[in-house]
Amino acid sequence: MAHTILTSNCQNKPICLLGLLVLTLSVMQTSDATDPIPVGKTGIWSPNSTNYIQWAEETTFTVGDSIAFHFTAGKDSVLQVQQGDYINCITGSPIYAFPNDTGYNVAMFNYSGTCYFISGIKDHCLKNQKFRVLVRANTNENPSPPPPNGASAIFLSFIGYLGAFAASSLLLAF
Repeated sequence: MAHTILTSNCQNKPICLLGLLVLTLSVMQTSDATDPIPVGKTGIWSPNSTNYIQWAEETTFTVGDSIAFHFTAGKDSVLQVQQGDYINCITGSPIYAFPNDTGYNVAMFNYSGTCYFISGIKDHCLKNQKFRVLVRANTNENPSPPPPNGASAIFLSFIGYLGAFAASSLLLAF
């Protein structure tokens, strides 16, 4: 759809310019989400396929990251559990039991702290198919400066939009 707008012979220039401005602003607002990190060095969730504990200790996780579990559907599962259940491989009372019918689950970290994951099959957990993740607060974001007073903020936003509009008008003129 955006391709058609950009290549069409627009008869109504103000409408075209407004469309281009909206498109430009929407592209600027895209999220910076990343692809899920495959669990373990092999990317496969199965007993003895990797040292999950070592992998989790060597990997840095921050709020907003996600991890992906790949396994044979119906043959394994993923549980998020409390610390005591993690230590003792107790599968009966998870915080969350991920569905096991697809063979693919994604866990997203929405808060900082420690999260514990184990296999839903106790024997697999006892073979160290488990790990804990320390999720850190996202420190890449710079703290916001104090907000300006309302009138100047509106004025600055208006000036910014006018600048974007003028720039897109110049681009269309050439």
